[in-house]
Amino acid sequence: MVQRAKKVTFVADADIDADGANGQNDARAAYMADDSGSEALANGGMGIRHGEVVGIADWFKDIVAIENGKPKIFPGGVIVSKTAYHIRGEQEDTPKRYVDAATVPYVIVPPVIIQKTKGVVRGCFARVTYKGNSVDCMIGDGPHKKIGEISIAAA
Repeated sequence: MVQRAKKVTFVADADIDADGANGQNDARAAYMADDSGSEALANGGMGIRHGEVVGIADWFKDIVAIENGKPKIFPGGVIVSKTAYHIRGEQEDTPKRYVDAATVPYVIVPPVIIQKTKGVVRGCFARVTYKGNSVDCMIGDGPHKKIGEISIAAA
């Protein structure tokens, strides 16, 4: 990471992040109860056991869940995945609260960049460039040791 006057630059690979793609804005949801979403249930820490979707991994905590380790199933079979950056005033268990990875371009950076770099905050502007093509994005924070995840819309 290099901090220049009013700009932070880093080079990283880019994994596609579907978190927050919850069917808002008429876009395809990442996680569906029948495992037909744009992401496999396993990528959200879930699996189907005895005909029900259940949490099977630590990162299941990023899913809107009900009791007993099962996700809340919304109309149409949508399972809601959370994003760290969210829309204030919306209930935690509504798809509208979270940034829609299918329609909003974003890039994920580790919290340390946001905490230690003057002027870099969740929701501020970023530009992602690959092979001469650029897309303007917002910044979100992600795992401590991961950099460069981008939303479906940014890809």
